[in-house]
Amino acid sequence: MATSPAATTTTPGTNSELNVTIAIADRALTADETTTVTFTFTRPVNGFDTRDITCANGTLSALTPDANRTVWTATFTPTANTNAPSNVINVDLAGVTDNAGNAGAGEVTSANYSVDTRDTVAPLFLSATVNADQLVLTYTEANTLDPAALSGSAGFTVSSTGTAITVSSAVVNATAKTVTLTLSRAVTSSETVSVSYTKPTSGAVVQDAAGNDAADLSSQTVTNNTPNPAAPQLITTADDRPQVREQENVLLQFSHQENPFDTSHGPAKTDFTVLVDGVPNVVTDIVMGDTSAATLLTLILTTPVQHGQKVTVSYRDSTLNDGNGIRDTAGNSLNSILTTEVVNKLEDRRAPELITTGDTRRPKVTGDQLVLSYEDSSNLQGRTFADNAGFTVSTTAGTTITVTGAVVNSTAKTVTLTLSRAVTHEETVSVSYTRPAAGHTVQDTANNGADDFRNQAVTNNTPAAADTTAPVINTAVVNGDQLVLTYTEASILGLDATNTAPATAYAVSSASGPAISVNGVTVNAADKTVTLALSRAVDRNEVVSVNYTKPATGNNVLQDAAGNDAVNLTNQAVTNNTTADETAPVFLSAVVSGRSLTLTYTEASILGLDATNTAPATAYTVSSASGPAISVNGVTVNAADKTVTLALSRAVDR
Repeated sequence: MATSPAATTTTPGTNSELNVTIAIADRALTADETTTVTFTFTRPVNGFDTRDITCANGTLSALTPDANRTVWTATFTPTANTNAPSNVINVDLAGVTDNAGNAGAGEVTSANYSVDTRDTVAPLFLSATVNADQLVLTYTEANTLDPAALSGSAGFTVSSTGTAITVSSAVVNATAKTVTLTLSRAVTSSETVSVSYTKPTSGAVVQDAAGNDAADLSSQTVTNNTPNPAAPQLITTADDRPQVREQENVLLQFSHQENPFDTSHGPAKTDFTVLVDGVPNVVTDIVMGDTSAATLLTLILTTPVQHGQKVTVSYRDSTLNDGNGIRDTAGNSLNSILTTEVVNKLEDRRAPELITTGDTRRPKVTGDQLVLSYEDSSNLQGRTFADNAGFTVSTTAGTTITVTGAVVNSTAKTVTLTLSRAVTHEETVSVSYTRPAAGHTVQDTANNGADDFRNQAVTNNTPAAADTTAPVINTAVVNGDQLVLTYTEASILGLDATNTAPATAYAVSSASGPAISVNGVTVNAADKTVTLALSRAVDRNEVVSVNYTKPATGNNVLQDAAGNDAVNLTNQAVTNNTTADETAPVFLSAVVSGRSLTLTYTEASILGLDATNTAPATAYTVSSASGPAISVNGVTVNAADKTVTLALSRAVDR
């Protein structure tokens, strides 16, 4: 497929912050072509689907977004048999919102693309058959033939090994894509016939509905389906009609007519076509024989036939007049057997089989209803179970699910499980089955019980519920320099970990210690938590509170995955889980100046020393190596400075 350079166009609406670019990979589309259309938004969007898009002379598939929901793609399929040089794709931004809920405005129009999918391929001859005086030519054609009436022989001539034949008339069946010739006489079963076609120079010709003329034919071989009334004839009525025996055998019974089978010149195995449910089943051997009532022919098949399968048989002598085939001892040959249904009365011995593929019949759940479809040649036994019937359901998210009931639909061959709760759109679900040891089981009308299966994936068709509830603060806990805010949020998708508020939106206050700033913010979407990295560790005994103020502009706010903004927090109490201080203050230095002696200690806690419950003056003694005795008259503790100042009875000399 030739691809022209992608075309793009951008048209802003009145909301200048939400724009989109439309790129069409191939802008010159012909028959059997498709192309990719890419919609690129200036920021993540929600609610964008094909209802927001109009396109001329074609259809769009469902839209597929990237992980950021900024780039959306779809496949464009042009309308068949169309010639339209000027077309555009439009996007109505009114139905599209960003994560903050801002709706777009106006329309965006793509660059022009052309569509020319007219049929330019002529009908192609496929086959020709004759039965008596009716010769049918079949054509291959993507659409239909032209139904215009043909006149006279319509350009056809027929040759035969018998007496001369002319074409009396020709009739077109447009939808069947056939031309039926009525011959001047009936063809006998032993004749070899051919047909030729030369397009008439005037009048109606064989062509398709688009006007493409069929090509001429020269001496095209015609399959002769004219029966020989004297040859053996397949019996297709009553109990002697074709039937399956012992799975591998197809039994065909023929009337004697005048003579029995010529078993020494039998048909070729490849002359028979046996279809089982539409699939060829190769004939590996042929057994021919006679009884007093009929002539028998048994086809031995490669693959055993099962109960309920549809079987057909047809026959065509591929080498007419070579002395072999279905013929009697007098040489009367049966040229062909048209497709004939074979009676299948085999017993059903196969268990119902769970269907695990296909969009419509694989296991699927919607809300609290889980539907399993089975493949079986018989119907299922219709039943209603008041318990789990042997089924269990597992989920990767949400609370435990149990099966509270099961209903079997006999003719639809389905089992519908009622669950203890509705499944949400986001859940991944699987189902298992263990046939109960006692009681009723899932089985068909032939009493074949369904087999066990384990952890079968289930397609979740539960629609996504519109989340309009903002996350709500649940707890605030600090431990050291980590303050964690935990939110209650209904959606299992949790918080938005990408478009979140910056550190400047938060403020942490302490009732006693030094100022605290917020250095970083980490959002865990699944845990629904916001962790603030603080500028210092909080002491065990500090009383801390936190504030959150939603930024006035931009998309970066604290919100859930659906874009619902969390409300502001004002002096939100914080539980302090910082571990206890078990390290004693350590003496660092002592300095005396006049009548004051200051002891300085090293202490990890920012709360410092205890200024209330401190030792009395009598606990301290001060000695001088040369001067009069010194006593301690008073003690002052400075908690924050981590100092103890002793008031001395006299000044210390320099």
